[in-house]
Amino acid sequence: MVEMLNQLAQGHFYEKTVMGLTDTLTSFISANNQLHELLERCAKKSNFQNTRTISWSDLGSDDKRIINCFFDYLYFTSPQFLKDAG
Repeated sequence: MVEMLNQLAQGHFYEKTVMGLTDTLTSFISANNQLHELLERCAKKSNFQNTRTISWSDLGSDDKRIINCFFDYLYFTSPQFLKDAG
């Protein structure tokens, strides 16, 4: 799941911050039903288990919106943002 998020984070506006946080998210993703189900669905649609690749074009509009919101959440709750805002 983290590998998928890393691939999707590439090119995102908050890529640098998001990429620095995704490795710590494994247990959070497992515990969050909405995010876990979303990533499972995206993996299935993109054949991620076989290809080990995913791109935004593999996702539906709702999936894109949710992942973008998640990346925004990661950024705005990140230590870097809190430091910059403080």
